[in-house]
Order: sequence, then structure tokens, then C-alpha cells
Amino acid sequence: MSITVEESACTKPLRPEFTRTSRRLLESARSVLGWKERGHLDPRDEAVRRSILVQFPKLGRAPVRKEMMEALDLPEAELDASLRRLQVLDLLYLDTGTNEILVAYPFSTKLTPHVISFFGSADTKPVFAQCAVDALGIP
Repeated sequence: MSITVEESACTKPLRPEFTRTSRRLLESARSVLGWKERGHLDPRDEAVRRSILVQFPKLGRAPVRKEMMEALDLPEAELDASLRRLQVLDLLYLDTGTNEILVAYPFSTKLTPHVISFFGSADTKPVFAQCAVDALGIP
């Protein structure tokens, strides 16, 4: 037995359509997992984020605010505003008392079982990843 498909049925490209159910499930996942819409970062926030991610393995820890201000030539108020925006977007977490970085995904300042070493790169130190999935995503 053979099945034939009308040629006219195959001429339209298939496109995923959001249904009410898929939208509801996505919103539920965002809520449960804490996902937020990120959009595009402005150039200053992107520069701060990239600087943090580059400095973390070089220092073996999160850069402190003073180091970031010097590296990026930013006044304290501008750096703090950028860090707060990055936290709102769930790209990092700040200590509520000191405003220093606790987590800058995928890196953690807290000891975890997920130690990342950058072999072949003499100017880096081991760092901790938040979780195994984050560790797998680090090149």
C-alpha cells in the first residue's frame, strides 16, 4: 500500500504557530524558571557583561566593582546602574549588602561541584559554574 500526498499540500512552507496552549506553557515555564524577556542590551550594559565574563576566568573570581570601573572607565553610578539592569534581566546576581557580583551566568562565586579549568590557557584560573548545564556551555 502506498500513500500519496497531494503536491499542492506540500508547496506551502511549514511554520510553527503559537497556540494558546503553547503560549500558556511558555509563560508558565518563564514564571517557574524565572525567565525574563531579555531583548537587546544597550552597548554599555553589553560591555559591562562581556568584561565580567572575560575577567572571571582570568581572576578566578568575579571582578569587584572598583576593578570594573577602572577597566571600563565608568563612574560608580553608571556601573551600578548597569549592574542593576543586568540583574533585572537575570544575567547576574548582586550581593544585597555590597552590590558585588555573586553570580554572572554561567559563573558562580560560591563553591559548587562544577569546577571549570581552561586547559591550554595559561592566563586563566579555575572557576565554578552554577550548575552542570552551565559548565557544559563554557568553551
